[in-house]
Amino acid sequence: MCSVYSLVLYPGGFVDDVLKRAIEFARLAHSGQMRRGGVEPYIRHSLRTMSRLWKSKYGHELDVLVVAVLHDVVEDASYGFDDCDQFIGSEEGKEALRLVTKMEGESSAEALDRLVQSGNRIALLVKAYDALDNARITEYGVEFTRAVLGLDPVKEAVKYQNKAQACFDALASLKP
Repeated sequence: MCSVYSLVLYPGGFVDDVLKRAIEFARLAHSGQMRRGGVEPYIRHSLRTMSRLWKSKYGHELDVLVVAVLHDVVEDASYGFDDCDQFIGSEEGKEALRLVTKMEGESSAEALDRLVQSGNRIALLVKAYDALDNARITEYGVEFTRAVLGLDPVKEAVKYQNKAQACFDALASLKP
């Protein structure tokens, strides 16, 4: 557990209690779930997304980190927005969680368009870093993507890189 928290230490060496509780909630929500054909616990994706945001110049706000670690809970686990909202302090953060969640019946393109059009800075940051992590296809992931999913791993990686770029472009157009 210490290694997880060492990824998200704030300046001064402490981890916010809300963030700790959000990480533990995400762990519980994704318990038993695996990614990439069963080789990686799902929670690692959420933790990498959060950690990369924290290491960037954008991720030093608590709600950015909390939304990052919770970004797949509603879509991929059996919890709702109300379960996650207890960890998010701002309305912008609560809206961000809804924006990064693909709704039932919504295509990926529709979800991305809804997100980009929103202008929600937290949602755009989290989705950009989520997409960058999804574009990272390991050696095993290449074979899984090709053999099991029947998809071209290079095209899949490019698709996620394009999603990230769309989010970064929308962020660049926001007024400070």
